[in-house]
Amino acid sequence: MPNVVQRRVALLGEDGKFADSMTPQLVLDIRDQVQQIEVEIDAHLAGMLAKSANLADVPSPTAARQNLGAAAAQHTHQQSDIDGLTDALAAKADLVDGFVPTAQIPTRALVTAVPVGSQAAMLALTPEQVQPGDIAIRSDGAGTFMLLSPDPSVIGSWTLLAPPTDSVITVNGQAGAVILSAADVGAATPAQVASAVSAVEITAEGYATQAAGSATSAADSATAAAGSALTAGQSKTGAETAKLAAEKARDETEQVYVLLGNVSGTKTLTLAEANKPTGWDATLTANTDFVLPSLGNRILTCSLYLVAGVAGVTYRILGGNVSYSQVLVHSGAVSGKDLVHLLHYGPRGWIVLSGAAALGVPAGWVS
Repeated sequence: MPNVVQRRVALLGEDGKFADSMTPQLVLDIRDQVQQIEVEIDAHLAGMLAKSANLADVPSPTAARQNLGAAAAQHTHQQSDIDGLTDALAAKADLVDGFVPTAQIPTRALVTAVPVGSQAAMLALTPEQVQPGDIAIRSDGAGTFMLLSPDPSVIGSWTLLAPPTDSVITVNGQAGAVILSAADVGAATPAQVASAVSAVEITAEGYATQAAGSATSAADSATAAAGSALTAGQSKTGAETAKLAAEKARDETEQVYVLLGNVSGTKTLTLAEANKPTGWDATLTANTDFVLPSLGNRILTCSLYLVAGVAGVTYRILGGNVSYSQVLVHSGAVSGKDLVHLLHYGPRGWIVLSGAAALGVPAGWVS
C-alpha cells in the first residue's frame, strides 16, 4: 500500500499539476478550449474598455444615452430643476437701467448726514443709525464729524472735518448759532412795514380818484371819437364807391389789343371782352372782308391796324351800316400800314371814320 501512494505523488510535477502525459486527451482538449475562450473574452473586454471613454465610436450616441438613462449632450434645465438656484438668484442685487437701486445698496455704502445738538447726542447714536463714512452735524457750533470706526459711542471713532478756508467765521459780529433780528441788518420792523403800507394805500386811493376822473374824460373823448369814426367810415365808403365807379368806367373805355395774324377772305370780328372796345392787328395776305358785330345801342370806338402782306391788296368793312361797304385799296406797298377807325354809334350801327393811310414808322416804333 505505501508503494502505491508514493507512486502517485511521484507523478505530480513541480507546479503541483499532473503532466500532460498523465492527463486524458479529452481533458486536454477541454482545457485548450477554455483557454481560447478566456483569450477571446479578455480581448473583447479590452476593446470595450478602450471605447467606453469615447461615445463618438458608438454608432448612435443619442440612442446610447437614452438606453443608459443619461441626459442629452446639449440640454436645458428649468430654473426650478437646479437645487438652490432660485434662492441664490433672489439674494442677488438687481440692475435698473444698468445701476443698482439705492434700496439694494448696503447702508454702510451710503453716506448719511445726521444732525445732532451736542457731543452727547452724537455719542448716543447707534450702529443702526450711522455707519463708518456717515457724518454728524453738530448744531452747538462744534463742527461736523465723520464716523471712522463701527462704534459711534466712542469719541475716538469720530473725526472733526476741517471747515473750508473760505467759510463764514462771523455774521454781523456774532459767531456760533447766530440768530439775526431786523434791527441787526437794518431791516424795517413789522410796525414800520405796516405804516408804510398804510401810507401807500392812502396815496393809491388818491391816484384811483384821479384815474376815475380821467376815465370819465376818456369815455367822453371816446364817444366823440366814435362819432368822428362813423363820419370817416361813411366818407370812406363814398370814396370807395366813387373809386369803383371810376375803375368800371376806365375798364369799359380801355381798348383791348388782339393780334389776328395773317388774314384773307372773310374775317368776322368780335370784341375781346364784352364791355371793352377792341383794337385788331392783322396782316392782309389776300383781299379780305371784315365783318363787324352788332352791339345794339352801345357807343364805342374800335380800331383796325392793317399791314399789307402783298402789294395792292384790298379790304372791305361789312356789317352795321352797308353804306360803308365799299372796297378800300390798301394805300401802302408790301409791309405798308393803314389805321382804320371804327365807331359803333348805337342803333345807327358802325361808321368807318377817316383813317391814317400809309403810316410812317418813326424810329423806335415796334412794327
